[in-house]
Amino acid sequence: MQKAFLAKLKDSQRAWIKLRDTNCPLEGFENEWDKSAYSAELNRCIAKMSLERETYLDKIMPER
Repeated sequence: MQKAFLAKLKDSQRAWIKLRDTNCPLEGFENEWDKSAYSAELNRCIAKMSLERETYLDKIMPER
């Protein structure tokens, strides 16, 4: 059961990374002309989404 969960988790994580990597540039689009503002917005979005993902994963992880 653990191997099956880990396989699904890896697939889910790969899909989530693709989502994050397409959403965050969209959020910073208006700042794209200014590289420092764009980088700051991109990093803020990545951090925010990563914290949300961590919370989600903590909730669904099976008990050990």
